[in-house]
Amino acid sequence: ICSMKSGLGWRHGGEQIKYAKTGIPKRCARGTFFVLSFSYTFEYDNDTVFFAYFFPYSVTSSNRLVHSVVSDPVTRQFAKSEVLVRSLAGLPIHVLVITDFGIPFREKQAFVLSARVHPGETNASWMIQGVIKFLVGASPEAAELRRRFVFFVVPMMNPDGVAHGSYRCNLAGLDLNRQFKYWRLHSSQAAMTPPVRALMELAERVAAETRLFGFIDFHGHSRKRGIFFYGC
Repeated sequence: ICSMKSGLGWRHGGEQIKYAKTGIPKRCARGTFFVLSFSYTFEYDNDTVFFAYFFPYSVTSSNRLVHSVVSDPVTRQFAKSEVLVRSLAGLPIHVLVITDFGIPFREKQAFVLSARVHPGETNASWMIQGVIKFLVGASPEAAELRRRFVFFVVPMMNPDGVAHGSYRCNLAGLDLNRQFKYWRLHSSQAAMTPPVRALMELAERVAAETRLFGFIDFHGHSRKRGIFFYGC
């Protein structure tokens, strides 16, 4: 909750917060709809109050993070960025390359990291922001990781969905996280998901040039708490 008159910025608020089944059946799929409900007592008269499911993280915030890392006199020696691809709306999707550039790539293994394929899962952006800041940091652990690995980081996979307020899909109404199996197909559906194709082509290219050690896609969850992995 963000009350403009309080001046406190975003903070947790509300009472009787519930996320539960409604009993209303879905027409085109199995199961029933869920509903989020809560109560809130306004603190000030004539106030403007914003409500969000998670703490917001905008396209602008992501772009500022990338720019700050590659322009800072200290961190830019470890990081470079380029536009991996453009979204359906023409927004740039950046990839950060973080490593010790004094050591040849062929002597290292590689990680591909991505986040925010689901626009509503803003906690994924907060997590990958922390990862990026750690990797370009001054700690001995970060320096060792940069010596051993090349990190290819795509911090925002679905900027169109973020900018237009979608929770899960892109502008074509597709869940990008369900489109990875189509990325090799030159079909109209594959053409509607350029970030997926670009990310998988990046992963293939990295695997061909050096050993791909891991591929981690950051998400959030509406009900599970803490940090956890789904692996394959």
